[in-house]
Amino acid sequence: MLRFAPILRAAFLFAAAALAGCATPGRHPSPGVEPNPHYKVGQSYEVNGRRYHPREQPDYEAVGIASWYGQEFHGRLTANGELFDRNRMTAAHPTLPLPSRVEVENLENGRKILVRVNDRGPFKGDRIIDLSQAAARALGFEEKGLAPVRVRYVGRASLADATVSLDDGRGERRRLARAGEAGRRAPPAPASGPQEDVIARLIAEAGTAPPAPTVEYWIDVARFADLNALEAARLALSAWGPVRVLSEARLNGVMAWRVQVGPYADEAAAAMRLAELRGAGYASASLARERAAIIRTCEARSEPECL
Repeated sequence: MLRFAPILRAAFLFAAAALAGCATPGRHPSPGVEPNPHYKVGQSYEVNGRRYHPREQPDYEAVGIASWYGQEFHGRLTANGELFDRNRMTAAHPTLPLPSRVEVENLENGRKILVRVNDRGPFKGDRIIDLSQAAARALGFEEKGLAPVRVRYVGRASLADATVSLDDGRGERRRLARAGEAGRRAPPAPASGPQEDVIARLIAEAGTAPPAPTVEYWIDVARFADLNALEAARLALSAWGPVRVLSEARLNGVMAWRVQVGPYADEAAAAMRLAELRGAGYASASLARERAAIIRTCEARSEPECL
């Protein structure tokens, strides 16, 4: 029987390794590695043949491409010793001091957020910031993966707010449970009287007709592949009314954006503004007709339109 002992020990070790492999990856840092948040500027460094020079940049503001990173790095240490949590509003930047606070604006939809910069990156092409998955979701480009953004330095971030543990969602569930309990303890609404019952019945019998489809008009002003030119045009066109930026399919690997002014409910008003824009030098401007967006009430906070 003793000659089978090595075999039994090997089988036990294999089973233990297999069970360890079933654990959720990236939930905790590597054994023996503890979070150690600290303020850091750092020395110059080189990645992929490009040299980066971290420094204090109180007036930093830049336009470029934002990307995002998530599960692959979830639970790992950041460049300044914090834990990366894809569910928190953080970001990586190649040269800003760590940790910093920056404002990020999605130039396609106008959404703005504040994030904590606590890591280094991205190191690819014209990308200027790498956001956490939660931040990308808040800005509305989680599914697309990339977005044109403006990044503005706000100030140094506090080390007291450093991420040293992962958000597993239990805090949010506890808050929801407390809200539900408070709702159950709330006094019942007063009973409606006869008049209210009659009004409610008449409304129910009449029904609610769906809104008739509406059309709105936008003016296609110009297309840009250069983000600095895009931002300059967006600022200049804001004097003519609301501006929106739409991304277009890449051509030969180059992303492009379309700048529009509008919307206009009336075609005649849109045509008049189109003539004014052409007279101001936007000779290639044209009219675009599309179905108006339906405004609805958000029922789930997680929906992108509600963030």
